[in-house]
Amino acid sequence: MLTGRKILRNRKGFTLFEVALAIGVASLLMITAAMAVTDAFRMQLEARRLNVAVLLARSKMTQLLTVKNLDPGVTKGNFGESGQYAGYSYEVNVRKEQIDLAKVATTGRLGSAPVKDKLPPSIRNTSEQKQKELETQTGGIVNIIKINVTIRYDRGDSTGEYTVETFRSDDSRFTQ
Repeated sequence: MLTGRKILRNRKGFTLFEVALAIGVASLLMITAAMAVTDAFRMQLEARRLNVAVLLARSKMTQLLTVKNLDPGVTKGNFGESGQYAGYSYEVNVRKEQIDLAKVATTGRLGSAPVKDKLPPSIRNTSEQKQKELETQTGGIVNIIKINVTIRYDRGDSTGEYTVETFRSDDSRFTQ
C-alpha cells in the first residue's frame, strides 16, 4: 500500500503555490515592461513638443533679425488657438545694452562679473591693474541689442519652455 508521502513524490506537475508565485513574477515583469513603454511614449511626445518649440523659436528669431529697427520692450503672443501650433506661446524681450569690447576680449563673456566677486583695488595684483590700463586704451563701448525669444508649451502637468538669445549691433543711430 502507498503512503501519503509516496503519492506526493510520484505526482508530476506544479503545486498551487508554485503556480501562484510564477503568476506573481510574470505580472511584475509585465507591469515593469508596460511602465517602460509608457515612459518611452511620454519622452517621445516631450521630444516632439520640444522640437516644435525649437523650430518656432528659430522662426521667430529669424523674423526679428530681418527687422531693421527693433524697439526695446517685451512682446507676448501665441501661434493660434487651433491648428498645428495650438498651445504654443512666445515672449520676445528686446533690450538695448552697452558692452565693453576689451572686457569681452579678456573675460570671454558679455557683461561684468558679479559685484561680490570683485576684489577691492588694494588687494588686486599689479598685472590686473596693468590689464585695466590696457583695456581703457584699446577697449570701446559698443551699443548692442539683446534679443531673447522664449517659447512656452503645455506639457500636460506643467509648462515647458525653450529660450534662445542673440545679440545684434545697434545701428539705429546711423539710420535715420
